[in-house]
Amino acid sequence: MFQNYQEKASKYWQYFIVIIASLIAVFILSGQVNDVQADVTVNDYSSTINVQADGVMQQEETIGFNIKGTVEEFNHRIALTDMSKLASLSVDMKSVSADAYFTFVQSDSKEVGTYTVSNKENQAVDIQIFNTVTDAPHVTRVATEITDAWTNYSEWSILKSSFLALPYDVDHVTMTVNFPQAVPEDQSDVIISGPGKTNMQWANDRKSFTLTVDDLKADETVTIQMYMPVSILMNNQKVGADSEGKSTIEAMQASQQAVISLQKRQKLQIWAVSASLFVLIFIYTIYLYVKKRQIVIAVPLKKGFVASKPNGYGPQTVARLMGKHYTDNQKIVLLVLALIEAKVLAAHFEVNKRGQLADIQVSIIGQEVHGPAEQLLLTAIKDKQSSVQDVVSLNELIFNQSTRKVAMLSRFGRKLVRKIDQSAKQPLTKDGVYSKMNQVYMVILTLYMVAWLFGTGFVIYWQLQLQEFNMWASLLLVASVALVALLQRNVLPMRSEKGVSLFKQWQGYLKGIFSQVSNPDAWTQHSKEWLDQQYLYAWVAGSNVKLAKALDHQTQIVRLPLLGSAQAIDHLQLSKLKWQPQAKEVLDDEIVE
Repeated sequence: MFQNYQEKASKYWQYFIVIIASLIAVFILSGQVNDVQADVTVNDYSSTINVQADGVMQQEETIGFNIKGTVEEFNHRIALTDMSKLASLSVDMKSVSADAYFTFVQSDSKEVGTYTVSNKENQAVDIQIFNTVTDAPHVTRVATEITDAWTNYSEWSILKSSFLALPYDVDHVTMTVNFPQAVPEDQSDVIISGPGKTNMQWANDRKSFTLTVDDLKADETVTIQMYMPVSILMNNQKVGADSEGKSTIEAMQASQQAVISLQKRQKLQIWAVSASLFVLIFIYTIYLYVKKRQIVIAVPLKKGFVASKPNGYGPQTVARLMGKHYTDNQKIVLLVLALIEAKVLAAHFEVNKRGQLADIQVSIIGQEVHGPAEQLLLTAIKDKQSSVQDVVSLNELIFNQSTRKVAMLSRFGRKLVRKIDQSAKQPLTKDGVYSKMNQVYMVILTLYMVAWLFGTGFVIYWQLQLQEFNMWASLLLVASVALVALLQRNVLPMRSEKGVSLFKQWQGYLKGIFSQVSNPDAWTQHSKEWLDQQYLYAWVAGSNVKLAKALDHQTQIVRLPLLGSAQAIDHLQLSKLKWQPQAKEVLDDEIVE
């Protein structure tokens, strides 16, 4: 019996807990919905301050509010000093579409059309404006008179006060300060401090200045400290001791001088870092080019073409030796061309309406392969083949099928490219093609790039501090990176004397391919295999297009594995070839439509 009662009580408690949790969730969610619905932002904020001859500052602030949802209260803040006072205040508001403002009255009732004023301990006045607004932009005008902000001394009038204390984020603020007389440039100074990007510009007549501030956050203020001849505010009744005024001006001048010194130092540092980074990489570039030139001169140049291959390097290795910078897709195409020439693959090249490669349909006709990249591709093709269909689309293997708009390599495609790079590099390393000093050269270049990153970071930071852009220093940094790219592309890795010798031999061979194969006697003096192999290396030499045009009249080319298969793409140089599977898909879609 007790057990049954305990089970019932437990169920009741479960129901009770579920109900309470549901009510709490509804309360929280409703609060979140209200928060989302009620949103106030400021899209425009400007202030005009008229400084009177008696030192009173008449300020008029105009605030443009964007309202989403229903809002019943707007906030504003006026910054003061420990000495200044708020003498008068008026608040007006209107919708953007209205012609006239509605004047609000100060009241603790918190009814629509009223506002409250409260003094803060941090020398500010908070204003709460009550008005119910739903999804309608409004403009608020706050007019104030501030007294005792300026202090007159025997020679100078001095101000130190904060402004623009808006309790909302705003992207851009404009404040204009007008004076009763022109302010002499050589007898005045203004120090502005605050967050965000600030810029001050005096009018031509020196009777006003305009201050702009970008990215001003809520509750942040801009502090203005200024001195000018006392004759401008002769009627100001607030007077201070001369010693105090003198010390204030000396402190301002010292502060201003410190700022100027800091700016000069930062500008000098920007130039020193940028110039040093450029000079270092420039000297290093000259040094490496001289070293490369010395090695090249040490190897004698054999004039004329080389009739046969200097050694057994495959096309990928030769491309690397010759400094070809193929894309990943171009490397895969060259691998397929080599497998066709080796009679391992039969292929059909498909091109799109732009004449670029769209797909390669392949099937296996031979099994003998030696390289790991070739073996990897063959294995993948076999896995893709079925008992019914032995032709495989390389698009499905090479590219990521989930990305339709951009042709990105699949995981297998990236693995295949890594194997191609490893296989191409291995013979060169084994034969000592590259200088043993390459590791040292690369370490130095890596250390330089680390220094460049740190130096560039400091240069950017100093420019942000100065709020100005040094174009020439930035160009030096860009030029430094360009020299690094130049070294990586044309100098490093640096070849040894043996490497230069092989480079020159292969260069002579590649240059002679066109003249050898286009010779009419070549088709009777050489085998089909020899002709096809020359055509394969012509893709690396960049002469395949010219060679294909020269052999266009030869009817025997259709019988050759590579020359016959590659007719669809024989108008493309390998370095300019683009594999565009997505273009084929778009074309197919257009045909279906």
